[in-house]
Amino acid sequence: MSINLQTQPEPKLYVPAIRSRRVPGQIGGLLCAGLLAVSVLPLAAQINNDGIVAVGGSHILTVRYPAGGMSIKQRADAITDRLNTFLAYDDLKPGEVTVKAMGKNSAKIMVRNKLFVTVTQQAADYNHTTPLALANMWVGNIRNVLLSHNVTPGPDIPVRKK
Repeated sequence: MSINLQTQPEPKLYVPAIRSRRVPGQIGGLLCAGLLAVSVLPLAAQINNDGIVAVGGSHILTVRYPAGGMSIKQRADAITDRLNTFLAYDDLKPGEVTVKAMGKNSAKIMVRNKLFVTVTQQAADYNHTTPLALANMWVGNIRNVLLSHNVTPGPDIPVRKK
């Protein structure tokens, strides 16, 4: 069947007639899937951002799991508060940010012998590493922030020349 467009008045919206019953179902399915994806993506992005701990645009770490009765966002907020407190120390040196192993399944990051964050086995598994290695990576991020904020490095941390 052919449609002669010259003899028919021009409709406001042209949609060709489809005789197959499968195609409209497929289009409907694709439309539903597209709407679902659009409505879920912002939520997923929001959930992923809830755990980010950053200072001045520098990413320090990402909390991925709730712990200690706190949600991911609550943990990230508590860690950010601690980080801001530590960064307010005028004389904080990068060497004062340390890692303490707590057996094989967790490690603690300490700042002047005060707890900053506990690195769990679950977080390490997510990052395909050990808690101790992940803690050392996060400590490196913290030390870089300290160095970029003109903090005098301790004797055990070399000064990076730019």
